[in-house]
Amino acid sequence: RVPATLLGQPLLALTPLLALTPMAEQAGCCEGEGRAATVAVLVLSIIVFMANIYAMVIATDIHAYYWIMTYHFVGTIGVLVATSVYACRCCGEGGFPLRRLGQALAAYVVLCGVVCFVAVLAAKDGAIEDNCAESRECDLSVLFSCPKENQEFYQCVDDPDPVEQVLNDNTCGGKLYAPKWHNWGCDRDDDKYLCRAFCTKKACTDYCNPFSDHHKDQCGDRSDCYTITQFLEQFLIRTCVVVILFLLVPAAALAGVAVQAKEPERVNPSIEM
Repeated sequence: RVPATLLGQPLLALTPLLALTPMAEQAGCCEGEGRAATVAVLVLSIIVFMANIYAMVIATDIHAYYWIMTYHFVGTIGVLVATSVYACRCCGEGGFPLRRLGQALAAYVVLCGVVCFVAVLAAKDGAIEDNCAESRECDLSVLFSCPKENQEFYQCVDDPDPVEQVLNDNTCGGKLYAPKWHNWGCDRDDDKYLCRAFCTKKACTDYCNPFSDHHKDQCGDRSDCYTITQFLEQFLIRTCVVVILFLLVPAAALAGVAVQAKEPERVNPSIEM
């Protein structure tokens, strides 16, 4: 029988090799600022991952911003994977060169981060135009009057009963503009929810949306309604910019240092028995 102490000695001898391969040691990735910066970017990418989902949700009805943030979401996943692989395999078998991580981050910065940042700032006018681009044929349009400015609209009614036809007329000639943003009532067959429509594109664009389709919430002395222009300028664009820059700036800084790192030589450790 071999004593247990002798069996344990080879395992103890292998421990340094398993913990730190020569390649990883040459790269210096298990110590110093390089790995600490990578872990910081990894944590930021996790935060941005969740914030990006929130930005996509609030931009659901504004298609331009929804697809911009979807594209950035894919880029964020790329950063998350690259930094995770580096942080986990840095000291593992085969190592993971810092320079390779820098190349991955540089690809995100150039192909995703900067592109999305510019697109967010440039897409406002197109998003506003697209919101009221589609017209809708209504059998009857019923005026929903409100005392506050830019809250008045027409309710689009399909298959009206005879009483509704007598009490109302098609002021807009049957063709109205129905906004896409927060106008879900057009897809619901329920009298409690309103399908808002407007005679002109300007009225559609200037409408102050209360973020509710229920008929009881349309009018009143409230300050929580937004036109689509106000919503984009005061909320959505700012949110998207913060989400993008929160990851873009540190990723660019780490990429600038990492791409200049020396590629370590691969060394196969030999174990003398």
